Amino acid sequence: VTGKDKFYDKADQLGIIYAAPVPIAERVARHTLTICEILNAYNEEVSYGELGSLANFLDGRRLTQGTFSISNVPDYYEILQNGVGYYLADQPENYK
Repeated sequence: VTGKDKFYDKADQLGIIYAAPVPIAERVARHTLTICEILNAYNEEVSYGELGSLANFLDGRRLTQGTFSISNVPDYYEILQNGVGYYLADQPENYK
């Protein structure tokens, strides 16, 4: 998995790319880190922040709040080191 895109290359040649091209592993690592941090921030807010400290009542009904729990997510450097393909499942021979 390389992330090579002929349309991205053409846009780069035309000068309409506003950021330097970045390898797919780095883009996936950034997105993965961002999603994990958003979930962590949400969990902290629900547990300890303003959302957690409110009475959590609306029209006399108790609001239920949950947190997200994810596991086995590679960190930024693992994705860079191993590449994206390492984390993708192989398809069976007869897959179409």
